[in-house]
Amino acid sequence: MSTPAPKKRGCLGRSLLTVVILLIVAAVVCVGAVAVAWPAISNVVNAVAAPITASQDFMNDLIAKNYTKAYAMVHSSAQQEFGGSADAMQQLLSDNGITPSTFTFTNVQLGDNALVNGTGTFDGKTRYVYIILAKDGDPWKIVNIRVSDDAPTATPAGG
Repeated sequence: MSTPAPKKRGCLGRSLLTVVILLIVAAVVCVGAVAVAWPAISNVVNAVAAPITASQDFMNDLIAKNYTKAYAMVHSSAQQEFGGSADAMQQLLSDNGITPSTFTFTNVQLGDNALVNGTGTFDGKTRYVYIILAKDGDPWKIVNIRVSDDAPTATPAGG
């Protein structure tokens, strides 16, 4: 009597194990790559977030009518353009009808300076807000603010 030969198993078990091992190796490599790149990614995020935060804080201070705090966020090279003092800035904004009651961030463009734009409500009317910021040491400070009825125009690709 002969015993039947054991059935040959396919290579499915080995292939599945190989795929699982390769997936684990790929996951470890991806995690390592992210860990190495994280400081650079974090720097980019912070570089973009900082002028947005500064402009939002500035506008929030204007909305709250905290002109002393808002004026402290104006770059020293631009303080005369903002009236030279917190009280003068308040008067200047009021005289020009650009005291905001709301502000919503829309976009940021970074270069040597930063341009943050958004929309705000001024005397019950929605208008477009353009804020130019410059670095003053580490923090971004307000250099100029323009309020307009004109919507921003798109920058052509590649230009």
